[in-house]
Amino acid sequence: YWVGCMVATRTPNTAKAVANILKHANVNFTILGEKEGCCNYILLASGLWKQAQKETRKLLTRIKETKASLMVTPCAGCYYTFTRLYPEILNIEMPLEVLHATQFIERILHNHTLELKGLNRKMKVTYHDPCSLGRHSNVYDAPRNVLKSIQNLEFIEMPLNKSQARCCGGGGGLWTFNNQVSLDCATIRLINDVKPLDTDSLATACPTCQLNFRFSSVKNSIPIKICDITEVVESTLN
Repeated sequence: YWVGCMVATRTPNTAKAVANILKHANVNFTILGEKEGCCNYILLASGLWKQAQKETRKLLTRIKETKASLMVTPCAGCYYTFTRLYPEILNIEMPLEVLHATQFIERILHNHTLELKGLNRKMKVTYHDPCSLGRHSNVYDAPRNVLKSIQNLEFIEMPLNKSQARCCGGGGGLWTFNNQVSLDCATIRLINDVKPLDTDSLATACPTCQLNFRFSSVKNSIPIKICDITEVVESTLN
């Protein structure tokens, strides 16, 4: 289970949700803990490719030592880095299969390793496609299939979705470089695309998207719950 530094430090509820889902499904898993470090996306995005390659080879050594055959991560940025940036920029292939948490949950739902009991009340949810998971990695169906499998959950699609979804504004270093533009992007998404749907929650599959939407919703007093899909799934387990 690759937690990811953003998830571990900024969205801990997501980190716990994934762990609880894995335990509930009796999945034999391990974590790297303090040895995990970063996927090196920041180095790659900053153009520091030689340093990224050096750090990545060290990271792969730590991963191989686990003898794991599959890596699951709830971070869209980590998933994109492992599956696209490593082979395309660094010419490095991961030594094991890599799945985003929504892909893995879809898999264990399909093979009945995980059984969901449904929500204890009816809930309307929409889903935001993270750029790293959607446009960059072409993962669109798994998150939606997971949400649609939950009883008492009404999934409502935004008009701009999948490859046409607006960016939350939080990725690519924009939040650090120009915080106001970043928040404005999230606000436009929330006001123009989410608010008219009258949903209870906005679910996403990326810690950066989750954070930026939360900052925007608080700053602009937009009353909508922002969460990760894994948190929705976790709420059905009890």
